[in-house]
Amino acid sequence: MTWKSAFISSALVLGSQAAMANKPLPCPTTWPLQDMIWLVQWDIRQKIENRLRAIETDKKHQVVVVTVKSPQEYGFGSIEQMANKIGNGCKVGFRWENTWVVVLYTQVPSRYRIENANTERYITDVQSGRILDNSKANGVCKKEDVACRLDAITGDIDLLIRKEFSDKPSVQKIEWAIQQHDNHEFNKSLNEALWNIGIGAVVLV
Repeated sequence: MTWKSAFISSALVLGSQAAMANKPLPCPTTWPLQDMIWLVQWDIRQKIENRLRAIETDKKHQVVVVTVKSPQEYGFGSIEQMANKIGNGCKVGFRWENTWVVVLYTQVPSRYRIENANTERYITDVQSGRILDNSKANGVCKKEDVACRLDAITGDIDLLIRKEFSDKPSVQKIEWAIQQHDNHEFNKSLNEALWNIGIGAVVLV
């Protein structure tokens, strides 16, 4: 093998590795559970997704669940980095209020992460740790049963959110903030459109 062919082969290998490390971010869209490695059985998946949709409808919180083989496949050095990127990069949650929670499971290494935004005042790091520990303790789930543990984890998150927003006025505050944001964005778009029309009129004249 000549040095040129060796160089080309090395470049192809490196290029292939780089491509593997940069899979598209698995953003939850229509489905709040993105099981990229097919670990969650259909009945449990439906149970979890119904719970997450109910949280979104009732309490204006968007909780999403993502499972991946490893964060490195997506170009991240840690589960923490990837969970944070899913929350911010995928635009999870409701406008302005940032009421989102990301539950991320990585298979290699086997780890769980609860990442949140403004919800951290009532879903603290300590509570997140307890939720993760509880999912494998007291006979709730076997440590290796990912589907069962994700069900338990989202169930505990559901309880915390519903406890914090137990009455209608608390939810109405979020709805008001969402409406304010939507009005702001509408006015911004309208002003930009009028500005562009004005520029167009000047050019035509």
